[in-house]
Amino acid sequence: MTKSETVPSVRSDHSFSEVALIDQSSVARTPRSNPVMYADAWGPIREAFGRTDDAKRLGFFAGDFSFNSGNGRCEACKGLGYQEVEMQFLSDIQIPCEHCEGKRFKDELLEVKLDGLSVFEVLNLTIEESLSRFSQLPKTSRKLSMLSKVGLGYLKLGQPLNTLSGGESQRLKLVKYMSDFSKGVKPCLLLIDEPTTGLHFEDVDRLLKCLFEIRDAGHSLIVIEHNPQVLKSADWILELGPGAGKSGGRKVASGPPDSFSTLNTATALSIRKPLGDQSIIKRGGGLKGTKGKRSIRVLGARENNLKNVSLTMPANQFVVVTGPSGSGKSSFAFDVVFAEGQRRFMDSMSSYARQFVQQLGKPLVDEVHGLSPTVAIEQRVTRGTRKSTVASITEVAQHLRLLYSRAGIQLSVRGRRPLVTSTFPQVSGKIRQILQKSVPNKKNSVVLLAPLVTNRKGHHKPLINWAREQGFSEVRCDQEFIATENFQGLDRYVAHDVEAVVARWTSMPKRLSAFIARAIEVGKGRCGLLTSEDQEVVWLSTKLIDPETGEAYPELEPSLLSWNSPKGWCSFCHGYGRIFDWMKDRLPANGNWWQLKDGETCPECQGERLAPIGRNVVIFDQKGRSLSLPQLLELAPRDAISFLERVKVSSKTKPIINAIVPEVIDRLSFMEKVGLDYLCLNRETSSLSGGESQRIRLAGQLGSNLSGVLYVLDEPSIGLHPMDNSRLIASLRELQSRGNSLLVVEHDQETIQQADYLIDVGPLAGRQGGEIVAHGKPDEVFRNERSLTGQFMRNGIPHPLRKSRRDLCHTKEKSVKRTWLELSDVHYRNLKGVSVQIPTECLVVVCGVSGSGKSSLIRGVLKDGIREATENKTLVVRKQNYKLTNGNHFGKVIEVSQSPIGKTSRSTPATYLGIWDHIRKLMANLPEAKAKGLTASDFSFNVKGGRCEACKGVGKNKVEMNFLPDSYVVCQECKGLRYRREILELRWKGKSVADILDLNFAEAERFFNFDHFLKSTFGIMIETGLDYLKLGQVSPTLSGGEAQRLKLGAELASGIDKGKYRHRAQSRPNLYILEEPTIGLHTKDCQNLILLLHRLIDEGNTIILIEHDVDLIAEADYLIELGPVGGNGGGRLLHQGTVEKILTNKKSKTAPFLRKLGQLG
Repeated sequence: MTKSETVPSVRSDHSFSEVALIDQSSVARTPRSNPVMYADAWGPIREAFGRTDDAKRLGFFAGDFSFNSGNGRCEACKGLGYQEVEMQFLSDIQIPCEHCEGKRFKDELLEVKLDGLSVFEVLNLTIEESLSRFSQLPKTSRKLSMLSKVGLGYLKLGQPLNTLSGGESQRLKLVKYMSDFSKGVKPCLLLIDEPTTGLHFEDVDRLLKCLFEIRDAGHSLIVIEHNPQVLKSADWILELGPGAGKSGGRKVASGPPDSFSTLNTATALSIRKPLGDQSIIKRGGGLKGTKGKRSIRVLGARENNLKNVSLTMPANQFVVVTGPSGSGKSSFAFDVVFAEGQRRFMDSMSSYARQFVQQLGKPLVDEVHGLSPTVAIEQRVTRGTRKSTVASITEVAQHLRLLYSRAGIQLSVRGRRPLVTSTFPQVSGKIRQILQKSVPNKKNSVVLLAPLVTNRKGHHKPLINWAREQGFSEVRCDQEFIATENFQGLDRYVAHDVEAVVARWTSMPKRLSAFIARAIEVGKGRCGLLTSEDQEVVWLSTKLIDPETGEAYPELEPSLLSWNSPKGWCSFCHGYGRIFDWMKDRLPANGNWWQLKDGETCPECQGERLAPIGRNVVIFDQKGRSLSLPQLLELAPRDAISFLERVKVSSKTKPIINAIVPEVIDRLSFMEKVGLDYLCLNRETSSLSGGESQRIRLAGQLGSNLSGVLYVLDEPSIGLHPMDNSRLIASLRELQSRGNSLLVVEHDQETIQQADYLIDVGPLAGRQGGEIVAHGKPDEVFRNERSLTGQFMRNGIPHPLRKSRRDLCHTKEKSVKRTWLELSDVHYRNLKGVSVQIPTECLVVVCGVSGSGKSSLIRGVLKDGIREATENKTLVVRKQNYKLTNGNHFGKVIEVSQSPIGKTSRSTPATYLGIWDHIRKLMANLPEAKAKGLTASDFSFNVKGGRCEACKGVGKNKVEMNFLPDSYVVCQECKGLRYRREILELRWKGKSVADILDLNFAEAERFFNFDHFLKSTFGIMIETGLDYLKLGQVSPTLSGGEAQRLKLGAELASGIDKGKYRHRAQSRPNLYILEEPTIGLHTKDCQNLILLLHRLIDEGNTIILIEHDVDLIAEADYLIELGPVGGNGGGRLLHQGTVEKILTNKKSKTAPFLRKLGQLG
C-alpha cells in the first residue's frame, strides 16, 4: 500500500517487481539508435561478422561492426552516413557522406560478408527479411520475432529511432518488455496509453495477441483506450465520466465487457454498436460538412473611426475593400483583420520569444472567426537604399548566396584555379616559412589561432567555458583578445567570430608540430597565424588551399557572398559597386581615387560589389558554363531561370539545389508574370520607377509558394499602368488558386470590377465614415444608391470636367500667347533621343507603361534643367545628353514625389504643413502671453518649456509589457492635452492651445480667416477633401490617401506668401511636378484634386503630372506618352498632343483604356 497527497491509498493483492509506463513519447532523439539495437538483437550479428574469415583476414573484430565506435566506421561522418548542412533561413538538410556514400562504414570493412551481405546491407534489411536470414542466431531471431508480432516487421534494422512515429515508438517499447517478461519472472504492472493510435483494424488484432501473451506470462496490464476492439477483448473495464473536465472524474461503471450489455453508458453503447455503422454515420456527416464555404466573420469592430462594424466575407476569395480616403478601409483590413491574425500567431509563441518581436496590440473588436495566418503588404513606394537591388528586395539574392556558399565551387583569387585540400605537412611547412620571414620576438609576437565559431550569433558562454576546460587561457573574439576566466558573454543577437589562442610566441617555438596539430584539431582543419607586424590573420587549412601557391581559404559562408557584410563586401566601395565622393577620405592614399567622378564604377571590383573570395565562387550548368554570383545577378529573370534549371547536380549538391532553386525560380517567374522580365537582378532599386518598385516588393512577398494564408494588400496597383495592372490581377488570381484568401484595399476601377466580393466603406471620410455602406458582388454594390463607389462606377467623371480644354495655339477665333518648353534629344537611362514640346499654363500629363522612362524624362532631366535655368536665368540649357529651351519661365519648381511622409507620434498635420510655427508666433504675441513672458517655443509640444514633461508633450505614456504589446495610457498629469496647466489657461477667442489643435481644417479656416497664409493653406487642404482632419491628429493614424493629400497640400501651400495679409506674389509662375498624386485616392477624391489643379493653373502656374490614373490622363490639356514597353525596350516617344488625338494612335498602350471611358471632350 502506498500513499500520496491526492490518492489516499493504492492497494494490490500482488506485489510487482516493476511498474512501467509505455506511452507514445519518442524512444530516442539520436539517429545513432535503431530497432535492432533497441531490441538488443545486434550483438549476436556483430559477433557473427567478427567470426567470418574475411574479418579475420582483414584484422577486424566484432566491436568494429558498429557505426558508433570502433575502427570500422567512416571517420568522415563518424558513422552517421550523412553530413548536416546548415541552411540559415531554410530547414537544415542532410547530404550523403561523400567518403562512405551514406554507408556509414569504411570500404575495407564492407568487404566482409555474412551470408553474402555486408554490414550495411544487413542494416538495410527489413525485420521480416532478417528473420529467415538469422534463424541460426537464437537470441536475435527471438528478439526480432517480437518486433514482427506487434506489426513492426516493415521497419529496417538500421532505421534511426528518431524517425519513428509515436505509435511505432510505443509498440517498440512494448516489445522490449515482452522479451523480458517470461515465465518464472516476478510479475510486473504495465501502464499503456492508447496503443492502437494510428493502427488499422488488422494491426489492432496483432497488438491484442501480444498483450494476451504478456498477460498469459503472469503480468498485469492497465490500458487507457477507446478502441471498441480492445474494449471487447478486455478482461475488465473501468469507465470514468460521465462527462469531461469538471463533469467527469467519477467511476461510472466497472466489470467484464459482458456486464456492460445492459448498461446505458457511453462505453456500453460503443461496445454494442457495430463499428461499420458508426463509420458510415461519421463519414456521411463529414462529407456534408465540407460542402459549406469557409468565411471570415468580424463582429463589433470599433478601431479608429469604425462604428461597431460587423461583417461576414468569404474566405479563399478575391475580396476588395474600397471607399473614400479616410473612410476606414485600412482600419478594417489592417488594424482589425491583419492585427488580429498576427496577434493570434504571436500567442502561439512562448512569452520569452514574444519579447523580441514587434507586436501589434489587440484590436478593438468583439469577435473574429475563420481567420487563417495573415501576411500584410502595406502601401509603400520607398525604393530602398543605394545597396538595395532587384535581387535583394525579392529575396533572390539571399537564396542565391546560400546556394553558392553551400553548392558552389571555390576558385583561387589568383589564377581562378579550383581549390584542393591540403595535408598536415603542407600546413606545417607554410607556417615555418611565415615564421622564418617574420621571426617572433618581443616587438613582434606571433599568435597561433584555432577558429571555434565563425559568424554565429550567441553569447557563447558554453563555448568559452569549454575552451577554458581544454586549457586555453585566452580567446580572440571579434579581433579582441579576452581571458577565458570569468568570461561574461557576448551580445547574443550579434554574429561573432571566436578563435582559441593555442599559443603566443615571442621567440622561435619548440615542439612547433605539436602546437599546429592541436590548433588543427580544435579548429576542425583550420588554423590561423597572426603577427604583430601585419595585424592580419593568415588562415591555413587542411581542407581548402590553392594548389599552386598553397594559400588557404576560409570555409564558405553566406556572409562571404554578401555586399552588406564586412566579410563579403569589396573593401574599397564597401559593397556599393561605385565610388562616391564621401568615400574617398578613407581610400588608400596611393592610387588615382580622387580622379573618379562621384558615383563612378568601383575599379577594384568592377561594380560586382563583392570581395575577391566572393567573386570567385562559381556554379556550373550541364553544358560546362560557369557563372559567379555577380555574373548570375547581371542576368534578366528568364536567362537566370534558364541557367538555374540546368545547374549541374551531384549526389552531394542535389538536396541543396532542390531546397533553394525552386524558391528562386518562383520569385523570378512572378517577376515575369507582372511584366518585369526586362529588369536585371543587380539593378539598383533607387533607379526604378514607382510601378517597378511596387511590383518588385510584391514579387518578394508573393513569390513564395505559400497556401492557406490570408494576404492583406494595400493598393497593390500603385504605380502601375492599366496594362500592367491586368497582369497583376492575373498574378493575384494565381495566388488565390493556391488556396489563399485575398483582402485588398483598392481604388483602381478594374481591380474593383474583378473582385469576387466587394466591401464599400463610408459613406464619407473621418467621423462621417466608418460604416459598411454596401457589400456583396460588385454589381450588387454598384446598384446601391448609398454607395459613393457605386455612383462613380455607374457614371464616372465627365471629361473634361470643366466642359472644355485649354487652347494650345493660335486659331482664327482666338489668339493664345503661350510659352512652350522645348526638351531636345534626351539620352538618359533608357531614353533614346526623345524630343518633346511642353506648353506652359496647362495641365500636362506624362503617361506610359511602368518603366518606360516617364520619371527619367521629367524628374531626372526636365526638373534639373529648369532649376539650373531658373537659378542662372538662362534661356537655353545645354548638356551632353539634352538641350532645354525656355526653362527660365518659372519662378520656382515645386516637386511632389512618391516618398512617404514621416509617421511619428510627434508629427501632426499642423507641424507637417509648417503652419504650427506660424500659429505659435501668433499666440506668443497675445498681450496675456507677453505679460507672462511666454515665447513661441512655449507653445510647442516637442521641446521643453510649455509642454507637459510627464508625457513629453505626447499626451500619452507608454507602458512596456515585455512579452505583451506595449500599451499607451492617457497622461494623468495633462489629461492628454500635451501642455502644462499655465499654458492651457491662456485663451485666444475662448480657445486654448489644445483646443486649437483639436480644430479640423474647416473649423480652422474660419477661426484664422484674418491671416492670408493660414486661410489659404487651410483652403487648399479643404479642396483636397481633408476638411475633417484635425490639426493635432498624429501622423501614424493617417491613411495612405490622407498622407498623400497632406503631402500634396504641403507642397502646393509652399507657393503661398507667408505674409499676414499680403496676397499671393504676382511674380513669375511656378512649375508643379507631381508624381502619381492619386495614390490612395477614391474617384471622388480624384475629382476634387482635378478641380484644385485647374484652379492653380488658372492662376498662371504650370502642372506636369506623371500619372497612370485614366481619369487624370483624360483630363489633360496636353498628353505625352512614352513606351512601348518598360526597360531597354522603352524610352521612345509614342505620342504628344491632345487626348482626342491619342485615341487614334495604334501604337499607344494608353488609348484602349481611354476609349473605355466613352465620350471625351
